[in-house]
Amino acid sequence: MPHCSAAIIHGGIGTVAAALHSGTPIIVVSILADQPVNGKMIE
Repeated sequence: MPHCSAAIIHGGIGTVAAALHSGTPIIVVSILADQPVNGKMIE
């Protein structure tokens, strides 16, 4: 992710962690399970 200017992700915790670690801005488009909760945490 270091080469990305932004990440549009599903909100899975692994992808969220990778984007946060790289400092990439995140847009979460959640689908199910814990993804809406992870999206709210990012918001």
